[in-house]
Amino acid sequence: MSYPDFDSFGNANEAEKTDYLQKLGNMIEKMASDELMDKAPEGTSRGAMLIQLYLSAIAQNNGSTANRIADALEPFNRMAHEMRGNAI
Repeated sequence: MSYPDFDSFGNANEAEKTDYLQKLGNMIEKMASDELMDKAPEGTSRGAMLIQLYLSAIAQNNGSTANRIADALEPFNRMAHEMRGNAI
């Protein structure tokens, strides 16, 4: 299952959110394993872990934690946006 936005994920039922987070966790474990075996660049799994942390806060309806995570990531989002703009 996929969600078009974070609100849709937050409004999903508990079973769907749990299933989605478990699948995301499995993907992160695979990515981390690939990093250790030099099949993926170092740090590949870290971004996915941050997304999992953010989605976990949303799943628990913990707005203050979700906002703190979003605030912490904003400088990186801005930097990535600028880098993409310069690459085009």
